[in-house]
Amino acid sequence: MPIQHWDLNNKTHVFFVRRTELPMLDVELVFDAGSAQDGHENGLSFVTNAMIGEGAKNISSDQIAKNFENVGAQFFVFANRDMAGMTLRTLIDPKYLNAALENFSTVISMPTFPERELDRVKQQIIAAIKSQAQNPKTLAANQFYQSLYQDNFYAHNPLGNNASIVSLKQAQLIDFYKRYYVGANANLVLVGDITETQAKKIAKEIAGNFPSGNDAPQLSPADDLKKSLSVTVNYPASQSTVLIGQVGITRNNPDYFSLMVGNAIFGGLPMSSILYSEVREKRGFAYAVDSGFDPLKYRGPFMIELQTKLSTASEANALVTQLLKHFIENGPTEAQLEGAKKNLLGSFPLSLSSNDSILKAVTNIAFYHRPLNYFDTYQANVSAVTQDEVKKAFQKNIDVNKLVTVVVGQAH
Repeated sequence: MPIQHWDLNNKTHVFFVRRTELPMLDVELVFDAGSAQDGHENGLSFVTNAMIGEGAKNISSDQIAKNFENVGAQFFVFANRDMAGMTLRTLIDPKYLNAALENFSTVISMPTFPERELDRVKQQIIAAIKSQAQNPKTLAANQFYQSLYQDNFYAHNPLGNNASIVSLKQAQLIDFYKRYYVGANANLVLVGDITETQAKKIAKEIAGNFPSGNDAPQLSPADDLKKSLSVTVNYPASQSTVLIGQVGITRNNPDYFSLMVGNAIFGGLPMSSILYSEVREKRGFAYAVDSGFDPLKYRGPFMIELQTKLSTASEANALVTQLLKHFIENGPTEAQLEGAKKNLLGSFPLSLSSNDSILKAVTNIAFYHRPLNYFDTYQANVSAVTQDEVKKAFQKNIDVNKLVTVVVGQAH
């Protein structure tokens, strides 16, 4: 899949994939402005991003929504630990496209952060934080990141906390926006039925008005824990949610493909992984169990997740750790390796079957500095992984003596 790449005069990195199957254009603009850049103001990134679209250059939030609706365009904002961004989906017919692009450009480059909307958005985020605390899966995930990353910038919930959200002021959002929403800190991805000439014109219209600015500062990556840590969160439920893991890798780790294939074997494949077979099928310890790496800009987590009955939680945890230790020591069998490769290679085309899936995948290539031929070389990279490489990669990157275990459930 050809990915074309160029930079605007203001240093914005542009990536374009032509797709002629639908008369649509999908746009994603992301900044290195996720919650890792919050500093001491937890939630600053999330609230700033949530306010994009809530008012811009003499346009109210209601009018912004109507402007998109009138031309059948869809506009969203999103933020996570690494990035903050906006997406646009629009028809390519000029009578719709031009109006959608004009509205999009104004909304993202001239936000006003009106106080009235800020109060409403803050209340919505506080409600979302409360909802997370009532959901055992998100409660476990938030505690897991806190326990794993401790004083690191990945530790806190990207949404912030009640006190931090209440305390945020309009001026802080404006300052954050001016610092991080700049060309040097931006990646723009275009996927759709337009020519390269059109793409260059559209890219300039969307992102050309941002000041060049500077890259986000480099942060200090997290250290591994010195020893294992267990945390129990009392929660009234008939089952326990368990997360087990440690600080993992970035996408640029030289063992990336060996670890991805190895994880598919160990816990990534839904119906055929070691965890699924041993924990769920053979012993019935868990309703659901899987594992995965979440490679971020800095070292993201390796995580095993399971939902288990209260009565079998301790046995299930011990079994998972035992299985992980065995996998690290022995690696996969030849049959397991070939089965995982077949599954990964077979599902790969489907993972890029829509404009939206391509948009997200190219955004990751752009933001995480992956090679532009990543898709073209994916199958060869997966096929080349050996049993020994999987074993050595897990031995090098995973240490069962430095695991964080978080259990959310009814205390006995």
